[in-house]
Amino acid sequence: AVKRMSNRWMGRFGFSTNSHTESFDGADALDGPTPTPNHPPTDGGPVVTQAGGSGKSGIYMVLPQYQFIANGMYQAGWGINLGANWMLRQGYSEPFFRSQVATGDPLANRKSVLATDDVGEFRLPAVSSLDVRIEKAFKNKTSTLALDFDIFNVTNSSTVLGRQYDLRLTGPTGYNQVLEIMNPRIARVGARF
Repeated sequence: AVKRMSNRWMGRFGFSTNSHTESFDGADALDGPTPTPNHPPTDGGPVVTQAGGSGKSGIYMVLPQYQFIANGMYQAGWGINLGANWMLRQGYSEPFFRSQVATGDPLANRKSVLATDDVGEFRLPAVSSLDVRIEKAFKNKTSTLALDFDIFNVTNSSTVLGRQYDLRLTGPTGYNQVLEIMNPRIARVGARF
């Protein structure tokens, strides 16, 4: 839902929901019968995508079943704009597994084997983030200078975004240890010409 800029304010609200599943026509459609964290061969089960790159690993995305987003802006007097953005979504899946399991498979003797019946059974906490902005614009005939003050993660949430799911690992980055949390509250000052 969108309310365009009029009467000095605008707003947008969005909601999505899904149930992203995969189906198999039979045993011949499977790559292999061993359930792994990024490929649990379950007919009607959730689709899993393992994220990679940017230094991140061990993030297994089973799409959230719900997500909300809302943002808006109000044009106050004296060229001041006030804006906010809020997002809430279900946490990603926690596919607990054990690595280096001897399977007897001649092509891959050791595999990571899923330790749960349903890859979507355990999930990280829901993620919620609120960001705000104050902007002051200075205008003349041919140009505009805008000074911005932004605060990201206003509530300073430290929501867990990733854990160690390998039951075999121990130590400071061992099983169930937190590997990633949301960025802390951040303030930013900026200028645009």
